[in-house]
Amino acid sequence: MSKLLNATDDEALLGTPEPPASPKKRVQALDAFRGFNIMLMIFVDNVGGTFPIIDHSPWNGVRLADLVMPWFDFMVGVSIALSFKRFVKPSGNRCQGLKKAMWRFVKIFVLGMLTQGCEDLFVCNLKYIRIMGILQRVAVCFLITALVELYTGTETLVRQHVDEGEEEAHQAVCKRSRGHLMCCFLLCTVWMCIMYGVDVPAAYGEQCGRGVLTPACNAQRVVDASVLGVNHMYYPTNGGDHAGRDITFERMPNCSTCSPGKCVPPVNASVWCAKAPFDPEGLVSSLTAAAGTSIGAHVGFVLLCLRKDTWRLRHWLGVGLLMITVSLPFHYSGAQPWNTDLYTITFLLLTSGLGCLMLALFYWLIEIQQRCMVVFRPMTWVGKNAITVYLLAESGFPQFLCSVFYINNDPQQNLSNILWPTGTYWGDKGQDDHRPLEPSRNWYIVVWALGYISVWTGVAWKMHQNKWYVKL
Repeated sequence: MSKLLNATDDEALLGTPEPPASPKKRVQALDAFRGFNIMLMIFVDNVGGTFPIIDHSPWNGVRLADLVMPWFDFMVGVSIALSFKRFVKPSGNRCQGLKKAMWRFVKIFVLGMLTQGCEDLFVCNLKYIRIMGILQRVAVCFLITALVELYTGTETLVRQHVDEGEEEAHQAVCKRSRGHLMCCFLLCTVWMCIMYGVDVPAAYGEQCGRGVLTPACNAQRVVDASVLGVNHMYYPTNGGDHAGRDITFERMPNCSTCSPGKCVPPVNASVWCAKAPFDPEGLVSSLTAAAGTSIGAHVGFVLLCLRKDTWRLRHWLGVGLLMITVSLPFHYSGAQPWNTDLYTITFLLLTSGLGCLMLALFYWLIEIQQRCMVVFRPMTWVGKNAITVYLLAESGFPQFLCSVFYINNDPQQNLSNILWPTGTYWGDKGQDDHRPLEPSRNWYIVVWALGYISVWTGVAWKMHQNKWYVKL
């Protein structure tokens, strides 16, 4: 399902995009940002249970873990802008581009279902298999943005700063990405029509209606359940989970005694805590996630259309600050809060704006100032094999291999349980075997997670040394 590429291949989705200025020069800031994001993903996934303050927000609001996937989808859009330009040239073959886009979509989507849609590694109950997931959403975001580029894209004309003014150059970027900006607008419009137009009937003891963005009453839950079916939504409410995976609103004060951590539920826990089916990577939230990928494509065209570094930085900073600023009053007034599970438009604007600022920072430090390269170089190794490192670190396969070896004739004392700390204090587990009394806040877990990241960074370095770049 994957193949090894030469380092100069310009078609890589998440690994090796073609640099804009010269076919011989890579934009290392892209690799570094991508690698940093994968490292951050591994970190929050392993430390979030120990320090819930950095874990996903239980419902409204944004925490560190909430930034990871939006930035991932954002970078998919940047890569599409760089790698699909060959297909939209007058001499390009759009049909060939369509074949590649469809084949990549299928590979990423199926891989996501195999690694994230099952009850456990190599244990898939088709009655309860989860259809959507992290990689499945990446596949959907990629396909939508790739199709827009193939059917609306035109040959990119580089704006030389000696030929025209800066204002005209920025306008040229917007003109080049107008198809993607229109797609972003349409996706957000459809999301708004669903979330504020669907009349949700009363559920789980609450009166609902239109535009109610609570765990029990949001329209996303109803639409996803109608299309996907409850059995094929996220664990554990579909009935097929035995590993204790949870949805984030189970860490709200209504459902957990140590919110924002996931602990034993309070005596008067809300009915919807354990019964409301919900998929954080469902179909409805994927609409606005794909809009973030379209914004990423616009950011990628900045690299293609503008050759002057200061113009690129101004464009990214301006767009980023504008999106963040627009989101602030809507969130703090309560009109539409930031929400990663619903992927609200305010959340889209905030995360995409921060993505622009982060890319500008990496570009300034690495490409212009060329500072801290000792720090950034490991990130570039990981960034060149982003999906590979992500799957190896997050799929559970290393834990599965280690669980084969155990001591004292006790399978529970296997290497997996010994090497992978839980980050929680169990004590008297109370009503739920999967819920502790409180997070441990043990700094040993942080040190362990950093060591785990170092191991996979070493793997990425070895792959880089041998020029092994895996592309889906």
